[in-house]
Amino acid sequence: MNRHILLLLALSLLLLALGCPSSDDDDAADDDDAADDDDSADDDDAADDDDDDSGDDDDSGDDDDSSGPDGVVSGYCPLTSLIGNIGISHYENGPVSVSGRVWDAPDPQVGEPTVSNGACALHEFDGEGCGTCAQDEICGISGDCEPRQQSQMDLSVLATLDGTQTTLTAEAGGLVFGQLATTSADPAVDLVVSWSAGGFSLDGLTLPRADIAASVETEGEDSTPGALTAAWTDGGLGAYVSTHVDINHHVFAPTFTRCSVPESDQGFVATAEMMNPLAVITGLEFQGLDYEHAFAAWSEAGCVQIVAGTRLYTF
Repeated sequence: MNRHILLLLALSLLLLALGCPSSDDDDAADDDDAADDDDSADDDDAADDDDDDSGDDDDSGDDDDSSGPDGVVSGYCPLTSLIGNIGISHYENGPVSVSGRVWDAPDPQVGEPTVSNGACALHEFDGEGCGTCAQDEICGISGDCEPRQQSQMDLSVLATLDGTQTTLTAEAGGLVFGQLATTSADPAVDLVVSWSAGGFSLDGLTLPRADIAASVETEGEDSTPGALTAAWTDGGLGAYVSTHVDINHHVFAPTFTRCSVPESDQGFVATAEMMNPLAVITGLEFQGLDYEHAFAAWSEAGCVQIVAGTRLYTF
C-alpha cells in the first residue's frame, strides 16, 4: 500500500513538472526576450551608427562640413600631411596682412625626420636615386620621381574684419594676398577658406599679444652652432612658439629643422645634430621665433595650417 502511494505521488510530480514551466524556464524565456530586445536595439543602434557614420563620411568630403568648426583643431599640421598655409600678421597702426597658398598634395620631398626630440626635428633630403625626372615630376623623399605639387588656383579667402568683408583670390602661382585696413589695436579676423577640393572657416582669429621676453642662444659659432636653446616666459594665452630653420641658401635642398611647442613649455632645445647640418657654406641662417595661434584644418587631400602671429627677432 505504501509503495502504491509513493508511486502515485511520483507520477503526480512528474506530470506537474511536464505540464508547468519552472521559474528557470521563465528566466530563460525572459533572457531570450531580453536578448531579442537587445539585438533589436543593437540593430537600431547599428543602423543609427551606420547612418551617422556614413553621414559623417559624406560630410567630411563636403565643403560645407569642412568649413565648420569641427574641421579645425588647435595646433600644427603634421609636415607629411601639410598641403597649405594661411597666415595673418599685424603690426601696430598698420593693416592686417592675409596670405596663403594651398596645394593638391603634400610635398613629396618632405618625409619623416632624421632626428627628433619631441620639440624639434631635422628633416633631410639628399635627392639621390631619381636620375632625371619628367617636367611635371620631382625627385621625392622616396628616391623616386613623383608628381609635383600643383597650386589650387581656385583658392579663395573671404576675410571679415571690423564688419567689412573682403574676398581674396589666388593670383600667379596660386598665392592669395591682401592687406585689410583697421583701426583696432587688436583686430579679430573671421576667415572662410575654400577651393574645389575642400574648405573651412575660422572665426575670431587674433594674434597673441603678450610680451614673452624670448631669447635664443647657440653653443658655438655660425659654422658650427651646436645646440640652439630658446627660452621665454609663458604669456598665458594658449599660443605656440615655433621656428623653421632652412639649410644655408647656397644649398638648394629641402633640408631644415623645425621646432614647435606650446608657449607654456617656456622653451625648447634643437640639438647640435639638428643644427650643424644646416650651417654650411656661409653658416647658420636662423631667422627668429614665431609667437602665434596655430590651427590645423583637415580635408581629404591633407591638412591646411592657419597661423596668426608675430616674428620675434631674438638672434
